Amino acid sequence: MESTDPAGAGPEWEARGTLADGTPITYTGSTFLTLSDDRISGLRTSYDTAAFVAMSAGRR
Repeated sequence: MESTDPAGAGPEWEARGTLADGTPITYTGSTFLTLSDDRISGLRTSYDTAAFVAMSAGRR
């Protein structure tokens, strides 16, 4: 993800883990950072929760 705003950043990421029943899961998302005085002053994360529902219901 690219930004021309020096007061923000928005990396995309991929996470991997294991559900409580042992099923592996992989999903992607983005985190949006607001910067002020060289510090993070705000953070928002977005990802599709459908991956959790589908995996926990036994659908892959």
